Amino acid sequence: MSARAALWNPTVFRPEGQQDWHVVKRLFLRQCIQWDNDYKWSKHVIREMIIHHANYEIGRAEMSTAAKLLHSSGAFNANWTTACS
Repeated sequence: MSARAALWNPTVFRPEGQQDWHVVKRLFLRQCIQWDNDYKWSKHVIREMIIHHANYEIGRAEMSTAAKLLHSSGAFNANWTTACS
């Protein structure tokens, strides 16, 4: 599991905390160019970063929209009070 987190954002183990993945993406590409890394592997890692973060951001947006709809309809409040009674 920690290997996946490191693939998605290699700064996961920094003592100062994680950096934004957009910054990490640029730094990663600079290092790949500097060290003449195989372009196929570099492309794979960047692709995994983009897919993970795109899905994460879309998922958060969908959850937020669903929560707003439930709250505005009053269905959540009615179901919650029934379940707690």
